[in-house]
Amino acid sequence: MSSALKYRRLLPDEEPPWSLLLSADASRSAVEEYLWRGDCFLAYHGGRLAGQFVLLETRAKVFEIMNIAVAKKSQGKGIGTKLVAKAKREAKKRGGRILEVGTGNCSFRQLAFYQRAGFRISGVDTDFFLGRYKKTYRTNGVKLQDMVRLSMRLS
Repeated sequence: MSSALKYRRLLPDEEPPWSLLLSADASRSAVEEYLWRGDCFLAYHGGRLAGQFVLLETRAKVFEIMNIAVAKKSQGKGIGTKLVAKAKREAKKRGGRILEVGTGNCSFRQLAFYQRAGFRISGVDTDFFLGRYKKTYRTNGVKLQDMVRLSMRLS
């Protein structure tokens, strides 16, 4: 990627980037529940929205990336890695000691991505996704059922 990303926070009176948010979490009601409790960071590359993440302090000194997505045209350019790095910096700046993220049990590509970024598997919320969505999702031939939790210490 030739130029740096430019970041800004989503303002309370702005329309959220629903297509990106819902590409990472298909439940609009779930996104609406956490979106305004945390901070949504928008990342621009060449003046175009390239990605976003929502960062939320879930417990004292523990932050979670609640939602993270890269625009289709911007994928494969290292933007996801830069979004995670920005989330780490923001969490540290706010006194965070741990950064967490969760993804579906069948999201193999995302699980590999997060581990390459320094996250370690820290737990599984069994049956987290059952009944959450109106339809059953399958990825890589595997039914979406469990939330795999990953975390990293911030130093």
